Amino acid sequence: MNTGKLYDLFVIGGGPAGYTAAIYAAKNGLRVGLCERHKLGGTCLNYGCIPTKIYSSSAELLMKMRDASNFGIKTTDSNPRIEFLRLFERKETIVSKQIDGIKQLISGNKIDYFEGNAMIESANRVVIYSENSSKMELVNFSNLLIATGSEPSSVGGMDIDHKYVLDSTDVLSLKELPSEVLIVGGGVIGVEFAMILSVFGVKVYLVEILKRIIATEDIMASRIVHNRLKSLGVDINTDVTIGELKIENEKVNVTLNNKKTFVVDKVLVATGRRAVVNVSEYLRSILLNEKGFVVVNENLRTKVKNIYAAGDVVGGTMLAHKAHYDGEIAVDNILGREKKADYCAVPSVIYTHPEVASSGISEEKAREKGMEVKIGRFFVGSNGMAMAKNAVDGFVKIIAEKGTGRIIGGTVVSDSASEMITALTLAIKEKMTYENVHDLIWPHPTISESIGEAMRDIEGMAIHKVSI
Repeated sequence: MNTGKLYDLFVIGGGPAGYTAAIYAAKNGLRVGLCERHKLGGTCLNYGCIPTKIYSSSAELLMKMRDASNFGIKTTDSNPRIEFLRLFERKETIVSKQIDGIKQLISGNKIDYFEGNAMIESANRVVIYSENSSKMELVNFSNLLIATGSEPSSVGGMDIDHKYVLDSTDVLSLKELPSEVLIVGGGVIGVEFAMILSVFGVKVYLVEILKRIIATEDIMASRIVHNRLKSLGVDINTDVTIGELKIENEKVNVTLNNKKTFVVDKVLVATGRRAVVNVSEYLRSILLNEKGFVVVNENLRTKVKNIYAAGDVVGGTMLAHKAHYDGEIAVDNILGREKKADYCAVPSVIYTHPEVASSGISEEKAREKGMEVKIGRFFVGSNGMAMAKNAVDGFVKIIAEKGTGRIIGGTVVSDSASEMITALTLAIKEKMTYENVHDLIWPHPTISESIGEAMRDIEGMAIHKVSI
């Protein structure tokens, strides 16, 4: 048993929140230790953001190749196809390079790195068990950051067996594409996989309990993604649940509550995530809520004054960039800077084609709160660059507070929406008014010009839109 040295900050979890916090703390002069039980980079790098975007990028290119004739290009292969094993190997190579990059950052910032499963024993000590539990280390700390992330959760009546009924991690481990897949859940994970797999030639069935897919997004955005998925052959079933699921003859037989049936090779459960945290029984009731998430205040401090938490493990918005932000906020408070987490402008992106990006509050939520709002819209189909790229599906929508003109939310659905949403996020965070933004000189030709047009549309002054 090794009692180790005392750390100013010890971080459990090497995902976006954890490694960011560790590096930021080390750069601020703290003695830092970091423990990861599996792979550096967390879910995002290994089983989420990065692998799915590698697949999504191939799907996007494949769609453009199939559409080459609309760009005046004649191809010899009228139906280009994916070589999935080669794509899988590309994904593994890119992920490995990124993990190596994080390792170099940890080493370069003189952070002590531990591999193993860390259990929070007390308010000043962590026990780290090796993979086979034959070796144990004790680590003492002045401050602790819990950044242990989350994992896929199952849905009632559907046990994830990792062979026929899969979670998102399992899907990204497949080296061969199934012929037919049923996806349970029409949220971000579900629709991204539905689009990727359908472009790759898999027959996809999508089941969503709510009345529409990506129900947290603007209804028009939901409609555009719905129509695009249908055009790719996805069988979308909303307002339904799984009635029965049986595995027979190496196939999955599924019956919905409306009696519709499917026979597929695999089922992907994409319905949600739960926190991962290992803590002593004594601290469990102090640190965790009834759902197993760590409870923190606006400084990301728990009820134990020297223990903080960041990222997915605290619940709420589970996004890598929000986790990066959390990690730095927690360290700032450990350093005595008394910073409060501000989530008024957290951008969210769905990497479908077109992309869906939003930030701030939606029109629906604003009206539910009794806020009076003004709306500006501009359809990218009128934009020259969108036409040049043959990417005319989509729109920009701006929500502004009536009276003050302050921008409080917005949605972008278009090619490169993930890049464009930063402009709206900045405007929301800095409490800018739509008059401030529509006077900007936007580069031409770009799809981002549509943001300026939507801002002008709030007063009916969009140049390239006929006012009604």
